[in-house]
Amino acid sequence: MVILFYRPAGVEPFRVGFSTRRKLGNAVRRNRARRLMREIFRLHQHEVKPGMEYLFLWTGPGEGVGLKEVEREMVALLKKGGLLR
Repeated sequence: MVILFYRPAGVEPFRVGFSTRRKLGNAVRRNRARRLMREIFRLHQHEVKPGMEYLFLWTGPGEGVGLKEVEREMVALLKKGGLLR
């Protein structure tokens, strides 16, 4: 549902972007998906490794997806990449 791209940036503390695909639906659905990802990242920003650039890309369905599901997936991606302190 969410894909994470990252690279070293040398920017303190970090840079982050959120994107969706047009296939997700109309602007309302795409904006909701970006708001969910932004809120989840805001809640966990103190755990994220500094000096990196992050891009979260929402690829899954937009309807019926809750905050907890997306949070589990985003945190798992950050852990898998070794990007949490």
